[in-house]
Order: sequence, then C-alpha cells, then structure tokens
Amino acid sequence: MSVHSKVYTVRMEMNATAFRKSLFRTLDRALEGEPLFVTYKGARVHIVPTKKTSKLARLVKHDTIVGDDESIMGPHAEVMRLWEEKWKKRGKLD
Repeated sequence: MSVHSKVYTVRMEMNATAFRKSLFRTLDRALEGEPLFVTYKGARVHIVPTKKTSKLARLVKHDTIVGDDESIMGPHAEVMRLWEEKWKKRGKLD
C-alpha cells in the first residue's frame, strides 16, 4: 500500500488595485511567510520580507576629520592658548 501526500503552497497573487485595497492585511500575511505576487503594468512583482537587522548594522560610514584639536583649529589654536593662559591667571580655568 502506498501513501501519497500532496503539499499545497498557498500564495497570494493579485493586481495592484486589489493590493492597494488590502495593503496592510496583505503585507502582514507576507511577513508571516506567505508568498506575495503583485501584477502591475504587466509585470509580476514578488514581495519578500528581508531579515531584520539592527540599527547599528544599517549605519553608513561617513568621512570624518581625524586629528587633534590643534590641527583642526589651525591659526586659531594660538589664540585659544592665549585665552586659556589668561583664564588660568584669573582662576577661571583649572
């Protein structure tokens, strides 16, 4: 005696208008793993959830200035040094 089993894959297929009408309900079902296909302008679009990533993993590297404050301030570094000396004399900078 042989046993045959059939596996059915439930998938959602709809046009863009039907998708728009049930947008959030349909997206919830897709997030649960149900395949979602939307036909728009004759093209079939497959909507698949991506793996959730942390905020830190989505950071984008930006150009930054690396160096000490003297090199960043340039000619103003000397002015700052003079102010600091003046403030130290007045006892306002420890």
